[in-house]
Order: sequence, then structure tokens, then C-alpha cells
Amino acid sequence: MNLHQSHAAQRNFFLSKKLADDQIIIITCQETRSQLKNKTIVVNKLNELIEKHLIPDIPRVATRPTKESKEKRLLEKKQSGSIKSMRGNLKNKEL
Repeated sequence: MNLHQSHAAQRNFFLSKKLADDQIIIITCQETRSQLKNKTIVVNKLNELIEKHLIPDIPRVATRPTKESKEKRLLEKKQSGSIKSMRGNLKNKEL
């Protein structure tokens, strides 16, 4: 089977987990007692794996944090800062 060059890295990554020492793909199935049915299931699994890993990943679109999340983060920072300021020597600090 010839695959496009841009898919080579994706193919090698997901197949590296299933390759034996001599570069043979190993997929097993023991769902049924029939060898023929197990072989067809394995072929279907291999086809699904290849199709799944040939679809390029959709890049994540960065979003801005909401106003509420910014305010919440700042409030938490102020609270943790006030807790930390109380840890030290109280003689030199004003309350």
C-alpha cells in the first residue's frame, strides 16, 4: 500500500507501538472461534487504525480568557499573597 509522504511520520508513530522486532505489524483477535471471522475482524481493525491516523489533527485555536476568569485569578492571587504575608515575623510588620 502506498501512502502519501506527509503521512509517513503519523503512520510510523502509531505503528511503532504495534511493530515487532522485524518490522511486522502484529494485530490479534480471539473474539470468535472461527479463524476466518477473526481474520476479517483484524483486517477491519487495521483499516480503521490506518484511516484514523491519516486524518490530520485540527490545530487548537487559542482563545482569550474571560473577564470573570481574569478577576477570579487575581482574587486568588491576592488571597494567597495575604496568607503568605502573615507567615513571617509579626514584630516588624504592621497589621
